[in-house]
Amino acid sequence: MKVLFGQMALIFALTLSLTSAAVAEEKGKIGDFIRVKKSKAGGQVAQLSVRTYKRAKNAKAPSTGMPGMSGQKFKYPEVVMISIVHFAEAKYYKSINKVLADCDLVLYEAMGYDYVKPANLNKMGARDLLFQGKGLKKRKTWQLADLSLDSQQRALGLPKGTMSRQMGQMDRVIQMMGEQRFRNQMMTQFKSMQGIEHLMNMKFILMQRNSVAFGKLIESIYKGKAKKIAILYGGAHMPNLEDRLREELNYVPVKTKWLNAIHDKKDAPVAKPPVKNKKAKLY
Repeated sequence: MKVLFGQMALIFALTLSLTSAAVAEEKGKIGDFIRVKKSKAGGQVAQLSVRTYKRAKNAKAPSTGMPGMSGQKFKYPEVVMISIVHFAEAKYYKSINKVLADCDLVLYEAMGYDYVKPANLNKMGARDLLFQGKGLKKRKTWQLADLSLDSQQRALGLPKGTMSRQMGQMDRVIQMMGEQRFRNQMMTQFKSMQGIEHLMNMKFILMQRNSVAFGKLIESIYKGKAKKIAILYGGAHMPNLEDRLREELNYVPVKTKWLNAIHDKKDAPVAKPPVKNKKAKLY
């Protein structure tokens, strides 16, 4: 039982993708992708951004490093960086599905989409919690842009097949912990950006995965078919990916939209604004 909970705890931490050690040296700010705000009900809500980038108008053609291609002109697509969290509320995933449906290409991370069946979000309450693999609908426009789960688990020293088997059981984490305790744990992770910084190889894996994702983006730009590309990755990956977008491709952010991912309490009543007492006029 201890081994099971230990493995589940590790995967739980991996799916959050919120480690201060992994993002501490980046120029990009984690606060542009993940934040905790006060909710309308007076509690707290964790939010993640959908951040849109376009090629700077005065940008010079980047060096391709390939003979004969230095003068080639490319059609630079719009890039949407979606900071995904791997457990969230149904309403959040509905919003993400709408964004992804409008993209010609979705470069996604290997965290469960290929191992579980999507849930019927129409039958779920807006604040019901579920795993991302069940909340997001994979389409033909999706392309894996990540190390395989087997590669990741070998780097972490996990037995073969551990991560792929447990991806399909991730909703059990909520059941084992209890929903309220799980929400509290998630909120703590959002606020502290810590949890697995003691694993020295985590930043190395993060940078490897980012290199795969960025390479797929470059490849799609060379092909020139997609006009709008989404990068669907955990929030801790985004500062480094944004740095590379800025420095290597001269992209700049043009729009940021924040989505409510998880509240500290489910179905908390929306607080009504206080009624102002009108003072009687003195004559």
